[in-house]
Amino acid sequence: MNLQDAFQSIVDLDDAPVVITGLDHTIVYMNPAAQSRYAKRGGGALVGQSLLACHNENSVNVIKETVAWFLQDAQNNKKYLYHRHGCDVYMVAIRDGAGKLIGYYEKHESRKKRSAMIKQGGHTMILETERLMLRETTKDDLPALCKILQDKEVMYAYEHAFSDEEVADWLEQQFRRYHDDGFGLWAVISKENGELIGQCGLTMQEIPGRRVVEVGYLFNKAYWHQGYATEAAIACKEYAFSVLGVSEVYSIIRDNNTASQNVARRNGMEVCGQFTKHYYGMDMPHLIFCVKNPHGNGGKE
Repeated sequence: MNLQDAFQSIVDLDDAPVVITGLDHTIVYMNPAAQSRYAKRGGGALVGQSLLACHNENSVNVIKETVAWFLQDAQNNKKYLYHRHGCDVYMVAIRDGAGKLIGYYEKHESRKKRSAMIKQGGHTMILETERLMLRETTKDDLPALCKILQDKEVMYAYEHAFSDEEVADWLEQQFRRYHDDGFGLWAVISKENGELIGQCGLTMQEIPGRRVVEVGYLFNKAYWHQGYATEAAIACKEYAFSVLGVSEVYSIIRDNNTASQNVARRNGMEVCGQFTKHYYGMDMPHLIFCVKNPHGNGGKE
């Protein structure tokens, strides 16, 4: 049996799109599912062209960083990139008999995002910045969340510190968001000390006339005024643009919450509207901040 033919047959019969490239990112093979997936960009005619041309700048950076990761260690062979259009996208290293990296393949698999995220220390990692790591929140984070959500000064925009029941409900709400939307408020972990210092992430929110993706953030008081909220918020905005492919991202902030408004502005947002929320027996005027995806739709991922 010719192994090359056998392997090609296996790849061709895979319902998931598979794109194989050389180390210089030149596409050398696309299975039928991939040709269909990329039909609007030329399908099989993309063979011989650079895979990078099919992606936006942020995704290109992710691909290059992943190749660099493959090169660091022969044990680094598979990495989850992102979830889009109902599919998880992976990169897998291709090595020769001596373990030398000679290329990679990109594969789109249809499955729930929660089952595919990179696991580190038993946690589902989402993204990282220079000083922070963002991961899905777990039940083990309850004590750290209590320090944040039960601090009246931190929760001044909510007009009260949360009860134990409200903290538990808040945590369960994130679990529902992870399951239903594929995202939510994530735990923000300091790389310096490994502590959970806040929450930041993306949630679906209602504003007059529409439902939008919001960047939200909430930090332990001990870590205020150090740029952490801005750093995390910018990363979540870029995740929304480059991974989720949304056209615009919002932050909905009380009109008296100057600190959070300043974070939104540093995140490139401008006020685009206002409305009043009714919460905790009060009318609370809110400003709507918004920033558009600079990449537009662009037909790229």
